Amino acid sequence: GAEIRITYPESLSTDLFVDDPSGDVVSEAVYRVQMTVEERLGVTYAPVLLSGTRGEYSNQIRTAFQSNSDVYDIIGDMINFATQNVTFGVYTDLAATKYIDLSKPYWNQQMANGFQVNGRVYACSGDANVSYLRQIQMMLCHTKVASDYKIDTAEIQQAVLDGKWTAEMMKGYAMSVFSGADPTSVNLDTDTVGLVCAERDHVTPMATAMNVMYYSPNDSGSYELTFGNAHAVDVVQWLVSLFNGNEHCVGTFTAATGESLNRNHLAFSSGRALFITACFDETASVYENIGGDYIVLPYPKWSEEDAYATLSRGTHITSGIIRTCTDTDLASAVLEAMASTGSTYTTPAYF
Repeated sequence: GAEIRITYPESLSTDLFVDDPSGDVVSEAVYRVQMTVEERLGVTYAPVLLSGTRGEYSNQIRTAFQSNSDVYDIIGDMINFATQNVTFGVYTDLAATKYIDLSKPYWNQQMANGFQVNGRVYACSGDANVSYLRQIQMMLCHTKVASDYKIDTAEIQQAVLDGKWTAEMMKGYAMSVFSGADPTSVNLDTDTVGLVCAERDHVTPMATAMNVMYYSPNDSGSYELTFGNAHAVDVVQWLVSLFNGNEHCVGTFTAATGESLNRNHLAFSSGRALFITACFDETASVYENIGGDYIVLPYPKWSEEDAYATLSRGTHITSGIIRTCTDTDLASAVLEAMASTGSTYTTPAYF
C-alpha cells in the first residue's frame, strides 16, 4: 500500500509509533490504532522524526514547505508554533478536505470552531493526538488531607457534576487548610496548605476556566485581543489576591524546574496539600505511588452560569496536512481514521 509520511517530534514518537507495546496499556492502544488504520486503508505509516528544540522542529517544517520539498504528508506540530506556521501558509484547510469531518466528537469541537481563520481550519487536536490527552490541564484533590480537615470529597465531586464547582467554592475549601509554624513564611517541605499552583504555566488554564478569553473572533472573521476587558481584570485581581501573601495558597510564578518542581509535587504526594494543579500525564508519571488517595477535578469556573473549560497545554502536538502534500485525499482519510480509531483505543486507555 501507499506510504503516508507523518512528521513528529523524535522525543515523542511513541505517541504515534510503537513497534513493541510490551504490555503497557497506552502503548498497546497506540499500536492497535496504527495497525487498524494501516489495515483498513491499505497504507503504511512512514514516520519522519525530527529532533531539535520546539522552535527548531517547527522551523524544519516551515523550511520544507517554503522550499516546496515533497517530504511530509501529515504534520504533528506543537500548537503554540503551529499558529505561527499558519501565517506562513504551511497548512491545508482541513475543513475543505475530502474525508475529514471536524463535526465528529473525536475532534476537539472548541478548537474546530475557535481555531478558524475566515472559516478555514488549518490544524486541529483530538483523539488522534496522545500528546493532547497527556497534557490536559486539571486539579488533583488529596483525599487524606481532605479527611484530616473534615472536607467531604464526595460533596466536591457532586458539586462538579451539578455545575456548582466555582472559583469561590474552591477558594473556600483551600482557605480552610493550613498547618505550619509561621504563616508569613510557608515552607512546602513541612507545612500543609490548601492549594499549590505547581507551575507558572498552570495559571493560564486556571484563568481560562474562569471564562477569560485572550482573543475573540470579530465580525471580519479575524481575531482581536480581548484580554483587557472588565471580566479579565476581575479574574486576574482574584488570582493575585489568592496567591499573594496568603499562606493557604502557594503559587509558583517563576519557571519551576528540578528541585523546586519536585518540592511542589512532593508537597501533594506526601499529603501536605489539599489541591494541586497538574497535567493528566502526571497521574502516572508523578503521582502513581499514592494510589487512590486523590481525585481528579476540572479547574473551577467563575460562576455557576458558565460552562467548564479545560485546556491542553500549549506544547501539545496538534495535527495538520502540509500544503505540499501530493495526495491530500489520502492524507485526510488517514488523519480522520487516526482520530476515529484513537477514540476507540487510545483515549479510553489513557483515561
